Amino acid sequence: MDKKFFLHIGCGKTGSSALQLWLNHIAPELRAAGCHYPTFMPGKLPDYAITSGNGIHLIRALDNGSLRPFLAEIAGKAEGCDILFSSEQFQRYTTDTRHALEQLKEAIAEIGYRPVIVAYVRDLYDIVYSSYLQGVKRHFYTVSFREWGCARQDIQQFDVVRLWAGHFDAIELIHYDSEREMLEKSFCRALGIDASALPPMAKARINRSLAPAETELMLFVNRRLIEAYHLPHINMGAHLSDALIMADPELSTPILLDHEVLAHLTTTFTGEVDWINATFFGGENRLRLFSAEGKEVVEEQPPMPSCYRIMLEQLFHRAPILTEADSYAITRSGGYNPERAGVPQIVNIGRLFYRCATILHNVPDAGAQADTDTLLQLAKPFSPPEHVELVRLIGELEQQRETKG
Repeated sequence: MDKKFFLHIGCGKTGSSALQLWLNHIAPELRAAGCHYPTFMPGKLPDYAITSGNGIHLIRALDNGSLRPFLAEIAGKAEGCDILFSSEQFQRYTTDTRHALEQLKEAIAEIGYRPVIVAYVRDLYDIVYSSYLQGVKRHFYTVSFREWGCARQDIQQFDVVRLWAGHFDAIELIHYDSEREMLEKSFCRALGIDASALPPMAKARINRSLAPAETELMLFVNRRLIEAYHLPHINMGAHLSDALIMADPELSTPILLDHEVLAHLTTTFTGEVDWINATFFGGENRLRLFSAEGKEVVEEQPPMPSCYRIMLEQLFHRAPILTEADSYAITRSGGYNPERAGVPQIVNIGRLFYRCATILHNVPDAGAQADTDTLLQLAKPFSPPEHVELVRLIGELEQQRETKG
């Protein structure tokens, strides 16, 4: 059984989005090199697109019972080439759903392919910090990194590797931190393909982390959103973090080193790190608890500048509060729907937050008080209703400064 069926499963926060965007862009060249990466939509994804990869289609087939006909169709289109599916959503399977992995393994064998699992692991402190920032961006985290990090009793990448290694013989485990500068080369090695035969991966940063000042801003906003609406599944926080990131997608983001968190992780997870190194890296100390090598490290979280706080407090104060009926309709729908009562209010508020984040991101010195003239200049490009509201807020900001002065 020479044909290989590659499953790239992550792990989380190890460059999967960048790899998947690259794979989407170079699918024809990859096919010419002998590996079929199925795409399920016409054309290429835009630069900086955040994608879940093509693996989500395989996962849906596995979950809804149509896996075998799905794989038979894919194998027919592959015409003897190796096959590649990629998605971090493969990590959704746990010990409680391990039977699905056996079904997947058997179905792949039935089409004449040998499954090979490709996964990246990341130094422990880095993966914990990056996971925390993702929670701040997307899942309404409101606690400090110290509080969240010192509460960790399990790390997803360890659970994922143990689970998949228990069901599949061929595991290509790659140390992300050693390969991050040339990620596509390590990926091609796992596929058995000469990287020079493929277009290089763009060096654009996809789904970058938050900078410390941005993190403090998002924590503030998350707390106020939960206080105001009690609906943490609404995407207001995601809109704000996207505004910050897309305003400067290439921003270099330092890592916040909290020694209490590092001490906790060292005590709790040294055994897991040793197991990975012994099992997959020949005993070499490749996966580490933490290394500052090649990284920008800071040891203090900067406070949010008062101009941010005042402006956002005013936005939340002016935002209309949802009625119980609005909240009920949105909760029942599992999200917001423009046809439902009250939801247009949320969308409009979200757009205003988005504009505010864009303005604040462009303040020349985020650590200082932004002067009124700077804020007014930055508010000019926005539509008339938003411009009027922002100018009003800027005026109140100036009045409060004068009062305090």
